[in-house]
Amino acid sequence: MTVAEQSAHARAAPSADAADAAAGFRAPYRPELEGLRAVAILLVAASHLWWGRISGGIDVFLVVSGYLITVTLVIRWIRTGEVGAVRYLRSLGGRLLPAALLVIGTVVAVSTVLLAATRPALLGDILRSSGWAALFGENWYLAFATGGYLDADRVLNPVEHFWALSMQVQFYLVWLVLVAVLAAVVGRRSTAQRRMRLAVTAIAVVALASWAWCVVETLRDQPVAYLDTSARIWEFAVGGLLALLGARLVPGRVLGWIVGWFGLAMVVGLGFLGDFDPWFPGIASLWPVAGTALVLIGANAAAGGAERLLGSRPFVWLGGLAFGLYLWHWPAISALAILQNRREFTVTDGLTIVLAALIASWVMKHAFEQPWQRWGRRTPWAAIVAAVLVVALGVGALVAVPPAFPAASPTSSETPVDTESPTDDPQYLDAPDVFPDAGTLAERVAASAEWETLPDGILADADSATTAYLGEECVHGTTWATACTLGDPDAEHTAVIVGDSVAASWLPALSNALGPAWRVVLAVQGACSAAAVAAYYDRQTDPAWVAQCAAIRADREAGIVTSDPELVVLTSSSRTLDRLTSGATGSEATAEWRRGMEESLRRLGHVSSQLVVIAPPPLSVASCGSADFEPGGTSCRVPLTPEWREQRAAESAAAAAMGVSYVDTSPWFCTPAGLCPWAVDGSVARTDTHHLTKEFSARLAAVMRTSLLEAAPGLPDVGTRLDAPVK
Repeated sequence: MTVAEQSAHARAAPSADAADAAAGFRAPYRPELEGLRAVAILLVAASHLWWGRISGGIDVFLVVSGYLITVTLVIRWIRTGEVGAVRYLRSLGGRLLPAALLVIGTVVAVSTVLLAATRPALLGDILRSSGWAALFGENWYLAFATGGYLDADRVLNPVEHFWALSMQVQFYLVWLVLVAVLAAVVGRRSTAQRRMRLAVTAIAVVALASWAWCVVETLRDQPVAYLDTSARIWEFAVGGLLALLGARLVPGRVLGWIVGWFGLAMVVGLGFLGDFDPWFPGIASLWPVAGTALVLIGANAAAGGAERLLGSRPFVWLGGLAFGLYLWHWPAISALAILQNRREFTVTDGLTIVLAALIASWVMKHAFEQPWQRWGRRTPWAAIVAAVLVVALGVGALVAVPPAFPAASPTSSETPVDTESPTDDPQYLDAPDVFPDAGTLAERVAASAEWETLPDGILADADSATTAYLGEECVHGTTWATACTLGDPDAEHTAVIVGDSVAASWLPALSNALGPAWRVVLAVQGACSAAAVAAYYDRQTDPAWVAQCAAIRADREAGIVTSDPELVVLTSSSRTLDRLTSGATGSEATAEWRRGMEESLRRLGHVSSQLVVIAPPPLSVASCGSADFEPGGTSCRVPLTPEWREQRAAESAAAAAMGVSYVDTSPWFCTPAGLCPWAVDGSVARTDTHHLTKEFSARLAAVMRTSLLEAAPGLPDVGTRLDAPVK
C-alpha cells in the first residue's frame, strides 16, 4: 500500500487539531508522513549505492506503515465497531499487487532473456527468489535458503529487496487478525472508548513482546533476526501507537521545534555515524524508530520546524513516489552487478540510477497503478485478478526451478549422514586438471593475475560452483560421533581436519592427496576456529557462542585423543581475527591468535598423530565482471590482506614453538608480489571471498600431497593407488 493512497483515507477525516482528533478517534492528514517516506527511500538508496551499510531507512518505512495501516484499519474499527475485512483486503490487493506484479514480472522476463543461455544457474536463483517475492515470503526465503540480507552476493538477486514488502504484507495480515480477535472479544455493542483502550493495550503488549524477542534473536542469530517479521512487528506497532496516542503528546512550540529537528537528525544521521549492522534490528534499530517518533511528536506543536520541510510539496511529491522508487532502484543496481559486476558507484552513477528509477516509478504510478486502482473502485475483480496473476507468477517461477536446500542453522541439532564418497567421481592425482606440482601452479596463478578480460563461460561456472565440503549439514551442529567422513569407513588410515567451514573446504584437496587408503573425518564447525580463541559467530554478537564453540573444541579434541588418527590438520578462516570478543586488532590480535593456536596444539600434543597447520586460503574478491577491467578496477585480483599476513605470522610462530610443521598456502593462490586472482587457470577458486570451490580444491591434490610429505615425512601410503584410476 503506497503512502499517498493510505494518506488519502486519512485526508478524508475532519481536520481538527491533533488533540481533538485523538479525542474523536480520528487521525488528521499528516503530510510529514510523506516527507518521512521520501527521506527513508533516499537513505535506502544511498545505503545501496554508496555506504554499503544499514541506514535505518527501512525502519522509518516500517514505523510509517504501522501508523498508516492503524489509521486505515484499527481506528476505523474503534470508531464504527466494524472490522471490514473484505474491504480491507480488497484495498490492499488493489494497491500492492499491481506494482509487485509489474516489477517482478519485468525481472523474470528480462532475466530469462538475458541469462537463460549464458548463466542458467544464476537464472534459477533469480526465478526461485522471484517466486517467493511474488508470494510475499521473500524475507523467509532469504533467511533460511540463502546467506541472508547481508550476503555478499545479494546484489545478484534483483528482487532481494522484496523482503521488506513481504514483511509489510505479513504484518498487514497480522494486524487484521489482531483487530478481528479484539472485535470478537468486545463485540459490536462495546463503546469506542473501550475499543480504544483494548487496542492500545493489545498493541503495546505486542510491541513489548516483539522488542524483547528482537533483542534476543539479534544476539543469537542476527542474519535471521533482520528478516524475521516477528522481530520487526514492534516497529510497526510503534507506528500504530503513535497513530492512536501520539496526537495527545503536544509539546510547546519551542520544544516541538527542537524535538522535530532532533528526530529528523537522528533519522538522517545514522548512516553517517558508523557501521551498526551487527546490532540491527536489535538495540540499534531504536535509533531510527525513536527519531521517527520524535518527528511526529514535534509536528504536533505546529512550530514550523522539521514537519514544515517534510510536508513541503517537493517532499510530499517524492514521498508519493517512494514505493515505486524503492521497487525499481534495486533491480537497476542488480542488473549492473549481474552484467558487469559493477558494485561501486560514483555520485553521478548513483544519481543516474535514482533518476531512472524515479522516472520508472512515475510512469508505473500514472500508467499502471492508478488505472488499476480506479478499476478496483468500480469492481472487486481488480483485486481478484491482481491476486490471481501474482500467485500464478510466484508459483510459475518456483516450479520452473528445483527448490533450494535450506542452509542449516549454526545451532542445529540435526545429525548428518556419514558420506563414504563424493557425489562426483573423485579427481585423483593423475586426473588431467590437477596441477602436477607447485611450479606449474605458480605459473598458472601468475598468468591468471594478468588477465585483461574474462574467459568465456567462467561466469556460468562461478554461478554453479559448489562448496568443497560434503554439505552444509557437515559444518553445522555435528559432534565427533556424528562427524561427516569421506572415504572408506574401513580404510587403513585416518586423517582429521580440524577447524571451521573454511577448513572443511580443503576436503577434496586433502582426500585426493592422501588417496584411497585413507578416510578423512571433518571435525569442523562453522565459525569455530582451530585456534582456541574467543570469537563471535560470523555476523553475530551473542557471547553465548564462545562457550558453545569451546564445548565443540573440547568434544573434537577428546574424539581425536580417543581415536588417535595418523594425521591431524588444523586450519581456519582468516576472517576470525575480525571477530575476537576481546576487540583486539593488529599486533594484539596476532598475539591472541598465536596463544590460541599454541593452546590447541598443546592439547593434541600427547597423541601419536602427525600434526600439521595449514594456512587459510587468502581472501579474494567475491565475484568478477567486465567492470573490474575498467580503469581503476580490480582486474579480478586483490593483494594479500594485512590480516592474512598477521594470521600467517601468528600460526607459523605457534607451530614452530610447538614443534609442528606449517604449510604456507599463499603461493597456491597468489603471485610472489602478493596479488591473488579470483580464478586460476579457468577455475573459480572460491564460492565467496574465502571458501574454496570443490573444483579448485580438488585441483590442488598433487600440491597438497607434496606439502604433506614434506611436513610429515612418515605418513604411510600417501597418494598410493589401490586400484585403477576412477574415471
